[in-house]
Amino acid sequence: MLLLLPATTLWALEPQPYHSVYEVSVAGLSIGAMERQLERLAEGEFRLKTKIYITGFMANFRDDRMEEESRWRWNEKTEQQQPLAYRYTKRGGSKEKQRSVDFDYVKGVAISRDQAEVTELKLPDPATTIHDKLSYQWLLRHELAQRKREFVYQLVDGDALREYQFRVVGKVVLSTPAGKFDTLEVERINADGRKISFWCALDHDFQLVKIIQDDGRQEITAVISELNRTTPPPAATSKK
Repeated sequence: MLLLLPATTLWALEPQPYHSVYEVSVAGLSIGAMERQLERLAEGEFRLKTKIYITGFMANFRDDRMEEESRWRWNEKTEQQQPLAYRYTKRGGSKEKQRSVDFDYVKGVAISRDQAEVTELKLPDPATTIHDKLSYQWLLRHELAQRKREFVYQLVDGDALREYQFRVVGKVVLSTPAGKFDTLEVERINADGRKISFWCALDHDFQLVKIIQDDGRQEITAVISELNRTTPPPAATSKK
């Protein structure tokens, strides 16, 4: 079924900086917060950052934290995104985990590191079809604004290139701590046991309002509580 969107949802081509805060729960139990921020760096270059950390009573016993960031270039004329570097760090438990991806377009390779393991992956031709595990999430918003309803992204995922396929499920009205939103629900359709769904706000540049990730062992949900602060307040960036 064709989903008709109002003309006001057509989105400016260039990414706009923002900062949003989310409440994170596991199996319905609130455990922490997620922050997401898009920063403008050099001309045409941006950095998308996500961090998740424990809050409330649980913070007295655990100091788990996950930080993820993607640096990429956006070509406004061609509407193409070019990832430059990806970083992932997870702290907590007995061992810290670190992963990274660096894109070398001169050599035509992506260098993926997982702890001490290094894998060199040949980039597809054209290289504009490649993404990292965070950059594609902004591109998904942009393509929703272009009225696309099915999406295919080739990602550097660990030691391999993997194809992520998504589709729009339909319109959903969500009530959140930040208010009520008309959203489009988007789900991954080739998840191989790992499910991921996004809910993106129609009237807020398809801003991410809710996300659910289920790896078969646990389901993690993040729901927006604060929307579109371009500069995060000090209280929002530290654990309580």
